[in-house]
Amino acid sequence: MLERVIRLEYIDGTVKLKKISDKATLLRYGGYINWPWSKYVSVTTEKLKSITVPDGITTICDYAFSDCETLESVILPETIISIGESAFFACKKLKSINFPKSLKTIEMCAFKGCIGLTSAEFSASLERIYEYAFEGCSDLTSLVFFKNLRKLGYAAFSHCNNLASVEFKGVDVKIDTCAFEYCSKLEEVTFQRGGPKEIGRFAFTHCFNLRQVVVSSRTFVNPEAFPNTTKRIVEDYVRY
Repeated sequence: MLERVIRLEYIDGTVKLKKISDKATLLRYGGYINWPWSKYVSVTTEKLKSITVPDGITTICDYAFSDCETLESVILPETIISIGESAFFACKKLKSINFPKSLKTIEMCAFKGCIGLTSAEFSASLERIYEYAFEGCSDLTSLVFFKNLRKLGYAAFSHCNNLASVEFKGVDVKIDTCAFEYCSKLEEVTFQRGGPKEIGRFAFTHCFNLRQVVVSSRTFVNPEAFPNTTKRIVEDYVRY
């Protein structure tokens, strides 16, 4: 079986190189208890600081590094297609991670509670971000989504308290319920002319600083998409 090496650096300065088999590319592997990399990383006894994932790995599996509270940085290869459910859940000190051009899907709760994450620079290949993926990432300040994004899941960026601006460069994205709820410092949301496809109920609820959002007249906007937000309608282009 093909083997690759993952580089693990710990807060005491030690570095370990661990061989991993192709089993580590599986998205689901028996739930939380038996996630594939648990035998390589003991999050309860070892203080993991950084991870470098080798080329050829296509998926960061579910719960792979969940609750690694000392983890600060992650380097992913340009072969990653999917980041699994809760893969980096509650990695509270995680500050930097690259999102490769190959990445298409970020699963539910993948980065939920990563309160130290300061930026998320997505590529044009990203298609889907699922429920709660970045909920509570309170240090994020701006986001840009590109034309291939089709789905932004329920509460995907809710409670990102310092998020100030969001830009969508595509026209076919569906923004689900509560996607940006309680982003209390959000001031600017920009859509490409002609988009988005849909904005769900409470998508921008309790975004108290959001004063205007310009969307296409073809966009389906739930009547409760913008509670607590000033809104008005102008010409065939709708301003909320």
